[in-house]
Amino acid sequence: MPPTPLCLYGESKVFGENLGRHLSHFGIQFAALRIGWSVPDDNPANYGGDYMRAVFCSHRDLIQAFSKAIEINTDFLIAYAVSNNTHNVFDLSETKKKLDFHPKDNAEDYFK
Repeated sequence: MPPTPLCLYGESKVFGENLGRHLSHFGIQFAALRIGWSVPDDNPANYGGDYMRAVFCSHRDLIQAFSKAIEINTDFLIAYAVSNNTHNVFDLSETKKKLDFHPKDNAEDYFK
């Protein structure tokens, strides 16, 4: 099912991904990262509750995701970049397989 954004921010994300898909037909490699929520001090406990616990992406995991996305040899890829959160709302199985992304951190560790 194609994405159906509910706001302009979502529309801009889908537009960028579709543009990347189009450009990949002309030999331009494209990897889009759907980044969860990263915070300046890398401590999700300072910023929110359940939603943060589900979509948090630590600085360490972000660096890994960006590094893998830069290094991958693919025509087109959309991958999720979130930490290995206990209450993760995104299925990371394809991201782990295609991007070789293995997040290390878990938001729950910050809420103890």
